[in-house]
Amino acid sequence: MIKPPTDNLYKFIAVCGIVVFVSGIYLYANALIRHSDYVLHMHEVAVEEIKWRDAQEKIKRDKVEDSSSKVENVFTFDWLELESKHKTIISRIVLQGIFASVLIFLGIGISWRGCKLWYKKVQQFEDRRIAGEVAKLEKELARSREQSDDPAEAQPPEA
Repeated sequence: MIKPPTDNLYKFIAVCGIVVFVSGIYLYANALIRHSDYVLHMHEVAVEEIKWRDAQEKIKRDKVEDSSSKVENVFTFDWLELESKHKTIISRIVLQGIFASVLIFLGIGISWRGCKLWYKKVQQFEDRRIAGEVAKLEKELARSREQSDDPAEAQPPEA
């Protein structure tokens, strides 16, 4: 299991912002997939309706009176009801997309703020502390080299 960083509040805020951002992207992709599935379904419905209407027109043109040759209307839906369902579904998809967009921008803002606070209130001081320790260690290393140098080795040999 992934454990969020709890050693620093600002890091935690930044990671939470990233989680909100990724959730927004997931919801937005889900809304796009739902919309494309719905459009595909509506296309299939329209194609079947056109086929049925073409068959009805053919029967009318041929003036066939035989009851066995009539095409039964398997599409018994009300276009007004279908249109209201269409508006409801599209509005839900749009609302989900808007909500996802808000989450994406909110996640970016939270993450940016958390990173900025972490850098300004924690990381700068850590960098200075580490730089001071490095400088101190370099001075100690230079002193130890000076003390360990043999004076005989330091003079060049005479020719």
